[in-house]
Amino acid sequence: MSKLMALLFCWSIAVSVCAQTTISGTVHNDEGKPLANASLMISPVNSSKVIAFKMTDAKGFFSITFQSELDSIQVKCNLMNYEQQTKIVKNYSQQLSFTPSVKPTVLEEVIVKDPMILRRSDTIAHDVEQFSNKNDRTLSDVIKRMPGLEIDEGGKIKYQGKDINQFTVEGKDLMQGRYGIIPNSIPFKDVSKLEVIENNQPVKMMKNKIPSETAGINIRLKKDITWTGTGSLGLGFNPLLWNIKLTPMVFSKKYQTLFNIKANNTGENVLAETGNFISLSGFMGNSQENATGGFLNVSAVSPPSSIPQNRYWFNKTLATSANYLQGLKKDWEAKINLQYNYHELDLKGSSKNTLSTLDNNGAVLNTITYLRKSNVNEINRKLGATLSLNRNTKNNFFKNDLTFGYNNNDRRAQLLIDNKPTYQQTHGNGFSVQNSLSTLIPLDKKAKYVANLQSFINYVQDPEWYKVDSLSALQFVNMDMQKALSIKQFKKSNSFNTTNSVNVSLSYHKLTITPEIKLRIANELLNTDIELTQNQNVLQNLGVPWLNDVRYKNINTQAGLGINYKNDKFRLSLNVPFSYNIIDVADQQNQFTRDINKWLLQPTFFAELGVKKFTFSANAAKLNRFSSLTGMYPGFVFSALDFNAYNTPIQENKTYATGGRVGYKNLLYNIDATVGYNYNYNTSNIMLSRTIANNGQQITTAILKDNNNSSNSAFFRFAKIIKPLATSISINYNYAQSTATNLLNNNLLTTKSYTQNIGAKLDNSMLNWLIAGYSIGYTDTKRKDKATNSSTYSLNQTASVSVYVLKNGSFNVSGDWSNYTISRQKFNNRFLDMYYRHTVGKRKIDVELRWNNIFNTKEYEQVVISSIQTNISQFQLRPSQVLMSVRMNLR
Repeated sequence: MSKLMALLFCWSIAVSVCAQTTISGTVHNDEGKPLANASLMISPVNSSKVIAFKMTDAKGFFSITFQSELDSIQVKCNLMNYEQQTKIVKNYSQQLSFTPSVKPTVLEEVIVKDPMILRRSDTIAHDVEQFSNKNDRTLSDVIKRMPGLEIDEGGKIKYQGKDINQFTVEGKDLMQGRYGIIPNSIPFKDVSKLEVIENNQPVKMMKNKIPSETAGINIRLKKDITWTGTGSLGLGFNPLLWNIKLTPMVFSKKYQTLFNIKANNTGENVLAETGNFISLSGFMGNSQENATGGFLNVSAVSPPSSIPQNRYWFNKTLATSANYLQGLKKDWEAKINLQYNYHELDLKGSSKNTLSTLDNNGAVLNTITYLRKSNVNEINRKLGATLSLNRNTKNNFFKNDLTFGYNNNDRRAQLLIDNKPTYQQTHGNGFSVQNSLSTLIPLDKKAKYVANLQSFINYVQDPEWYKVDSLSALQFVNMDMQKALSIKQFKKSNSFNTTNSVNVSLSYHKLTITPEIKLRIANELLNTDIELTQNQNVLQNLGVPWLNDVRYKNINTQAGLGINYKNDKFRLSLNVPFSYNIIDVADQQNQFTRDINKWLLQPTFFAELGVKKFTFSANAAKLNRFSSLTGMYPGFVFSALDFNAYNTPIQENKTYATGGRVGYKNLLYNIDATVGYNYNYNTSNIMLSRTIANNGQQITTAILKDNNNSSNSAFFRFAKIIKPLATSISINYNYAQSTATNLLNNNLLTTKSYTQNIGAKLDNSMLNWLIAGYSIGYTDTKRKDKATNSSTYSLNQTASVSVYVLKNGSFNVSGDWSNYTISRQKFNNRFLDMYYRHTVGKRKIDVELRWNNIFNTKEYEQVVISSIQTNISQFQLRPSQVLMSVRMNLR
């Protein structure tokens, strides 16, 4: 048996060897020199199917062994710049010789372009030029079409629905969070790439150690040293109009500078781009936006939120800033940011407010309806300065920011309540100074162990007063107030707080553990009193309970542990801070003392997993908040015609938040999509009690009563660029549900609110002579309680068309339509604008003639449903107006 098996095995080997064919040989040119890298292909006769393949070596030799049952085969010899040779031979082992003739190879013209979007690790680079069209002038215009990115009027950028945490130009942060001026003013043609750095960690030492939930933006310029910016001048009439803009910028490797002067009375909001969009956090240090002058306010009709401000702003605005960054030795940088704003604004509007009072069974006891009509004049002067010294390298980090702020504001308001006039005035004069210091010190040569020291100091002084004349339309529980000619509310406050912390980051492979100790101390003072003007200019100061002299002290000691893991696909961050809180509040005038001593555990969690084109993330947090000084005073304060007092124990608010999202990004097909869900649950031991009079005046107090509220929200966003059709499409959907408990006129009311919004946007520039855009948004809002059910529907549409009637001239038309429906009432608002733009000269100077509000629509109507009332308002709009402007790039 064994002999038979051996015989069969030998026979099979012999058959297989006999079935193999070897074709070998050489390839030479006409002069007999060997040709290397020539390709030899074996295939059936008159067929493109390849049986075997080989390249010649340096001596022009080749040898191909293959198996085939064909009688004949063809052998092709190919080499660049030589004529192809083909030989048909019998299928047996043999040697062949090829001598191809010289024949230059002519290639078709191929234009190679960068892809629109390119990913390198966590960085996604957008080719700015490929996203642009003829109508675009600045980087902001182009960003609007980039999938996953959003930008508002002020230049604030969001990525996949989240605010970015850093904005740099060539890796340098010139503007310190007030970056809106750059995308709104830099010509897009000077920008090569816009880079989105996903999971951006601003501190380079922590880049591969501490994961981040948010993205950063960096823009790459086309030149190493770029002098750029824009300038424009506009004049118009009805009334006399002016609009001036000048924003020169210089960006280089050693220094960056930006100057900005923008002034207008056309309703354009140039203040929005000067806002601070990024607050310091984490290893970057701390910052606090000290908004002074807002504790006391006038009562006025709220302006519409669903149309651009330039429709209803009657303004005189000046916004200036100077920003300079200088690179020093060893990667140190020094920065100075100065800004001054002057803003004068007139607003006119009227409203009809409806509020139903219910009994304990939910039956309607009565309905309060009151009318208000307001004319407000506001003047605000704001001065700010920041001096910075920083170093941010892979081995060292240091950042110190010293910030000064000054805010002077005046408001005057004439208000008609059910056609009865009252006059209001406020004045504020606030000042603040703060310093933030953060440094990272490596404790070993490879920086696996790093110590972080932080110190933050903040001081604010904020005096204000509020005066009301003509009191016949108002109602007071105090008889002296009811008889007075005028009431003046005074308020003085100052606060000092400091936060100091030490932590150590211990890294092992992909894991980083960060223990931390932190101490926060806050001391605040609030002093208020009311002055009445009686007959014959007799002044009267009211005593308790119409004054406050509150001193608030808070000491927070915290020890925490951070656990962070990061690799190419998975990121995790868990922070477990354990703190001890001491709060003391005292007001001797009101014989009011409150204190609390409490231990708290406030963990936060974030995780993210990347799987091919998908990103899965989840977050959870437990947060505790106690009363601040502005929600903890026993005496009544008069503001916006209302009275507020909070004579209760210290509020303890707990928030449980969780959420998740799934992101999909396909760079090949230019698709960006995100779907997510968030849930929040809040509990508190304090509830606000509101007593609302027939004229809308409110008295708000606080009572000790456990209560809770919750909210759910879900969202979906989809964006795609269809490159062959030069079309961008975006779709979004949002759903929100919330439950809130209110105590109104001694009746407890639980209200459920539902809001859903769906929108779509389309832009197309496929035709060389036509650019078109269209967007639509539908919103459905409902409020339900025991006995009432209010709902409103709104449909908003915008459309724009640009027709290039000449080579350098375009005619542009845009329209806005908004419709509101509540019960059986319908409100329609329509606007139409147009302009002609002509570009002249080598510097591409734009000459533009614009006609806004062609229909001369004089009022805007909208419906707003809040948790306690329904508001129908009308607001005065700017009239039809014509403006001619000249615009050019500064390069």
